[in-house]
Amino acid sequence: MGLQPYVMALITIVLIRVVSKSVQTIAKTPEGELRLRMVDARKLNPQTIMPPYFVVDGMNRVAPPFRGKPILTAEQIEDVVAFLATLRD
Repeated sequence: MGLQPYVMALITIVLIRVVSKSVQTIAKTPEGELRLRMVDARKLNPQTIMPPYFVVDGMNRVAPPFRGKPILTAEQIEDVVAFLATLRD
């Protein structure tokens, strides 16, 4: 066991801080920007590692069964944006 409980506690504290900062950021972000980040975050930051959830063009190293298919449908993206918008309340 040793330091394992302490390491887990530290990781938990860090994750809580990251999530709380993320929620604060989401609360300040307009819905249109949230939607754009979901559809193709490369439009806002070309260096992002976040995958585009709706765009299928310009993708590299996509497994054959998934080529030409978005990760999420337009309806699913709208559902995620609607959920994120509720975090403002």
